[in-house]
Amino acid sequence: DVEIETWSEGRQTNPLIIWGPSIVNDVQTEDKRFQQEDGAAVFTGEDVSRIKEKDYEGDSSFNFVQWAAYEGQYFTTLMLTEPQQSRAVFFQKIIDETPYYFLGANHVQQAFLGPKQYDLLSDFGHNANKLIKFGFFGFIAEILYKAIKAIHQAVPNWGFSIIILTIIIKIIFFPL
Repeated sequence: DVEIETWSEGRQTNPLIIWGPSIVNDVQTEDKRFQQEDGAAVFTGEDVSRIKEKDYEGDSSFNFVQWAAYEGQYFTTLMLTEPQQSRAVFFQKIIDETPYYFLGANHVQQAFLGPKQYDLLSDFGHNANKLIKFGFFGFIAEILYKAIKAIHQAVPNWGFSIIILTIIIKIIFFPL
């Protein structure tokens, strides 16, 4: 839970909580396979809008957000906000000719800092599990993920769980 009170000239203000410039220590390498693709994700109640650092074109501001997250490949910083009054902004600051990216949000009520693990984000609630990108056929991948987790609870071996799930899928699609 987050509780912040700031006052300016006798009036209460709503500060912009800023996170950045990254989730993890980024290793600079020429090999593109090992570079992080950090960015921001904003959920406004319907869908998740994503902005990658490499696609940054200017300050991106969003109003009435339910949550805003600075995300890396494996970790995230998610700030749950008050949707009716909140605003999130993703921006760049250049220091010594190196661009750094930041995410700011106001009216932050809760925060989650940790791994992008489906079960943890689902338990956090507020559609935080939408940070997990399952791809184009995400609804199928999500069903298969839940199925293999259920099988793994009965058979606590990932190898056997995969074999059992494969057999179940083969039986379902055998008539086709």
